[in-house]
Amino acid sequence: MYDTWPLVGRDAELELVDEVFGGGTGGGIVVAGVAGIGKTRLADAAAGVAADRGWRVQRLVGFPVGQSIPLAAFTFGVDDAPGAKAATAENLIEALRAQAEAGGLLLVVDDAHHLDTQSRDLIATLLRSTSAKVVATVRSGEPGADGVIESFVALGLTRLELSPLSRAAVDRLLADVLGAPLNGESAQRMWLKTQGNVMFLRHLVDQERHAGRLCFQGDHWDWASSAELSESLRDLVEVHIDAAGDDVRKVLDVVAVAEVIHPDLLAQLVPAGAVADAVARGLIIADGSGEIRIGHPLYAEVALSSSVAELRQVRARVATALAGAQPVIAVDPVRLGVLWHESALPPDPDILLAAADESARRLDTGLSERLARAAVSAGGGTAARMRHARALHYLGKGEDAAAVLDTVTDAHPRDDQLDDVIMRASNLFWGLRRPDEAREVVEAALAAGATGSRHHTLLVFKALQRALAGYPAEAMDIARTVDFGQPMPHDSIGVRQVEMVAFGELGIEYCDAEAAEYERLVGDGALASFHIVVAADARVRALTLAGSLDKVDAVVGGCWRRCADLPGTAAASARGIAGLASLRSGDIRAAVRDLEAADREFDEYGQNIGMAYRYRIYYAEALAVAGRADDAAGALAAATSDRHPGHAHLDCALLHAEAWVHAAHGHVSRARQSAVRAADLALSRGQRAPAVHCLQTAVAFGQPGVEATLAGLAESVYGPRCPIVLRYARAVTTRDGRELECVSKEFEHMGDTVAAAHAAAAATMAFRSQGLRGSALTAGDRAMDLARRCGAAQGPVVAELTVASALTGRQREVATLVARGMTNREIAAALSVTAATVERHVRQACVKLGAHGRADLAVRIREDGPTAADTDSADGR
Repeated sequence: MYDTWPLVGRDAELELVDEVFGGGTGGGIVVAGVAGIGKTRLADAAAGVAADRGWRVQRLVGFPVGQSIPLAAFTFGVDDAPGAKAATAENLIEALRAQAEAGGLLLVVDDAHHLDTQSRDLIATLLRSTSAKVVATVRSGEPGADGVIESFVALGLTRLELSPLSRAAVDRLLADVLGAPLNGESAQRMWLKTQGNVMFLRHLVDQERHAGRLCFQGDHWDWASSAELSESLRDLVEVHIDAAGDDVRKVLDVVAVAEVIHPDLLAQLVPAGAVADAVARGLIIADGSGEIRIGHPLYAEVALSSSVAELRQVRARVATALAGAQPVIAVDPVRLGVLWHESALPPDPDILLAAADESARRLDTGLSERLARAAVSAGGGTAARMRHARALHYLGKGEDAAAVLDTVTDAHPRDDQLDDVIMRASNLFWGLRRPDEAREVVEAALAAGATGSRHHTLLVFKALQRALAGYPAEAMDIARTVDFGQPMPHDSIGVRQVEMVAFGELGIEYCDAEAAEYERLVGDGALASFHIVVAADARVRALTLAGSLDKVDAVVGGCWRRCADLPGTAAASARGIAGLASLRSGDIRAAVRDLEAADREFDEYGQNIGMAYRYRIYYAEALAVAGRADDAAGALAAATSDRHPGHAHLDCALLHAEAWVHAAHGHVSRARQSAVRAADLALSRGQRAPAVHCLQTAVAFGQPGVEATLAGLAESVYGPRCPIVLRYARAVTTRDGRELECVSKEFEHMGDTVAAAHAAAAATMAFRSQGLRGSALTAGDRAMDLARRCGAAQGPVVAELTVASALTGRQREVATLVARGMTNREIAAALSVTAATVERHVRQACVKLGAHGRADLAVRIREDGPTAADTDSADGR
């Protein structure tokens, strides 16, 4: 730790200092900026540069009391000056001129805005008559500060407006001060709390270290941030605020409560002239749109620490002004609703409901529920109850939502919302996880003779239900009955979502033009971003199943740009989609990282609608491919226990992940069985593209006899994957090493690195069985290189290469399980054979490898396994 913190992030400013003392003609630098930004620290650095060049450095400090004392700064600040009684302007000039002529003089003047008039005049005389230079600091917004800056500039000083440190500079500074960096999340919170103000940063670091919340973890620091400011940091901020006076404090209170406010409204609420003073002091700022915001987060924290009663009154004044400004001034309905709800004003159901609706569109479900509940209490009627039910449904509180819906008897659909029947069906389908009952509700409404737009909405919902149930052909048959000339906008969007899911499952290409039309329909709002997430998930799944991996990056990138900064499910889904894309393209390290992060980030809504379940499946598979068998088993168990019955179309994906987990544990025969079961299930429902992918995995684990099925699928499933998998299956059955090499290269060209490694490993084993050692060596090297590149070198992809080639497939499987420490009985149970059969395989493996018993066999198998380097690269740790 440093007593004086290092100067970081000021390279451009230090270059200016070098120019000043490297022969520049200017009289020095006047550094302006708000309190705590590092003006004095930069002046100290300038003094160090001058001292290194042999200059004499004199330091002066202006202070408020001294403004009424002639030459106060010089009387108490200059070394070697005459005594205080004899300190006149003439003898001070003489003494300082002698120092300047003796080898250079720098005056460092801190808080120059507090200098008395005589001291400023003396400095001006010195600059005009000698080669002395000045570095002065001025606090922006202080009374007279602008005039002081202008007078220094007139004397030849260069004005330097100091800005807060950037996020990158703060990270570097903290790493220097603490000796190691903060973790990414802690660094982000530290930046948001201090906004590059070094004074606040230093107080915060000292406070949190002393409190034990800033902890060293060996190679980085973690910060368990406190919601409370320390007394010392609060006092520091309050001193700065209180110095501005009561009128400016009123401005700060209003802006802190409003968060963002139009300048015309602010002028109505605070004393005249106080706004300009607050801006000058940096307490508030005007953003790019001209609206007023708080100047620093800590100012808001202090302002909002007033009594509850005082804050309620301020909120009431702000909310009343906002409501009265419409429609002349655009007002954020959420901000207005929250202010109204938390103020001393009587509840207004219309304002509260508008805020609840907009919060829902922004995917802030918790806030939407709170505001909708308040609207209901205020007498908001059916519309408020419907919004409240939707919010409860999105939060996963299905029973509570159903109870609210039971109180609704006269709901009618609006253009942008669902009626009570669809809301009940949605709550049953997702919230209560009872899809069969949801289907009955929709069928009953259709049978009752629903007409017009309500009829179309019910059909769209029915089609979506069937698509998510895993019956894509049925879903498309229903969707085709929707009249595109009449449905509401959300129905048109819903139909296209059905198409994207169903086409992907059926193996039918969804053209780029249709995808572009979908984006046009959803528009640019926050809710549109969620529609983009839904579509991106369906598109990435369809493209990866088809093998059109060259189109995936564009979809992932577009989704990430739209959704990464949104709260909860939207951002978590975007990360999960990126993880799925990485998994299918063979970047297993990135897949594990993103899918693990997504699993942590999903909120109640994402859990409720099954998005979290979807990515848990892929996370289990990614861990298994990486060779982290136990972690994969845990993730698979979590996904299985969380299975959402409304997402039955993912059942084959769950079985597919199960196959990989079996393989990661060395149970290759079980892996084949699970992959075949997954393919059979997909085929039984008409999910042709997932069936191809599951059969590919079955072939990779040695399943013969699937060529006819694949040949039939190749006639109707689009994309490069199916023809390659068909060639793969034929080559595995015939043990054609040359063809397997070609298939490996085709998979690599397609972008599926894991499949390329698997096929290369199969080629290796085929060549070994034929005694082609050179070809086996070449293919084996290629398989290991591919596996290392994609992070799967420890996983089941190349497991057969690390076990002696003299063994049969079953012998290798048994030997691998022996090496894992399993008994014969455990192996027999795992492989569904008898213990005697296992014992026979163990004896045969020992004979072929020259092992002296079971223990020696286990040692030989382990020694032939992945290297430590492979292990490290595979799990990304």
